[in-house]
Amino acid sequence: MCGRYTLSTKADVLETRFHAALPAEPVAATYNAAPSQALLTILNENPHEMTRASWGYVPAWAAGRPDAKPVINARTESVATKPYLATV
Repeated sequence: MCGRYTLSTKADVLETRFHAALPAEPVAATYNAAPSQALLTILNENPHEMTRASWGYVPAWAAGRPDAKPVINARTESVATKPYLATV
């Protein structure tokens, strides 16, 4: 997934396009959506409802560390050989 995107589509158009209800709180346009923000997401557990979520991967050994920063991209050819740097 890319690191940033723009979301400026009107709420009713999103609901129609994805056949999913939006959350109760208002949806504001964002022109620099980042992985650390809680953004509209459709999850497999409830595909007819949009919820807010952030994305990234934090290894189990780094969970709970205040300096752990979620990884959003990794190169397939080097993910097994390069270290994961958990610092912010």
